[in-house]
Amino acid sequence: MNEDIKFFIEISTFVLALVAAFVALIEFRSNNRIKRAEFLEKLIVEFHDSKIEVARALLDDFVYVAKHNRILSNVEQLEVSKTLATYLRHHKQEPITTIEEINVRESFDHLLDFFTKLSYYLKQQLITPAELSYFKYYLIKIKNKPEVIEYIKNYYYLDDFLLLIKAIR
Repeated sequence: MNEDIKFFIEISTFVLALVAAFVALIEFRSNNRIKRAEFLEKLIVEFHDSKIEVARALLDDFVYVAKHNRILSNVEQLEVSKTLATYLRHHKQEPITTIEEINVRESFDHLLDFFTKLSYYLKQQLITPAELSYFKYYLIKIKNKPEVIEYIKNYYYLDDFLLLIKAIR
């Protein structure tokens, strides 16, 4: 009888340990999802930073007009506006001299630095391809803008962006 009690206690302890491990695993996964959601939320907030606003607008085919030209009529604003290729040209082709050119390029630099960071996170498996879906629209916009791709080739690593584009397919 003593052996039966000892056996029952051993089995009970084993089952209890299994249940505790299972509960711990479920809790870990739940906490991990919460942490991942917080991490992704920070990325989304960073993506909507005002420093990136001009680049996002130009990718959406809006026209960038310097503040001093915003008093002009819409037609006049279109006449004085520049193409995206002009803003993103290689600095050796023609020097970047105006404040509006510098503002546009800085905005694109912030955007492209952000996507470079996403590429790094993807390589390190800190984010998954599925978690890139929020940014897919702008990754496709970049892919379809030859002037942006040329800017990336000149000033960034194209492979980082190709990795992101491949991951969102």
